[in-house]
Amino acid sequence: MSDKPKVPKRMTVAKLGERMEELTEVVDIMHGELGEIKELLKTLIELQIVQTPAIADNEDWVDRMYS
Repeated sequence: MSDKPKVPKRMTVAKLGERMEELTEVVDIMHGELGEIKELLKTLIELQIVQTPAIADNEDWVDRMYS
């Protein structure tokens, strides 16, 4: 048996287009999910401020929430 190295198949424009569409879909999904996570974290921080009013007096802590 010969030990010829396998020649990789070339990427066609059609395959590249399909891969780009898949990547775009995944990035869109991730972007949406990150937006939801951001909103949830913001809500949790606001709830923590409501439950612990002393936190609202600490300017460093409050500024950290929006930075």
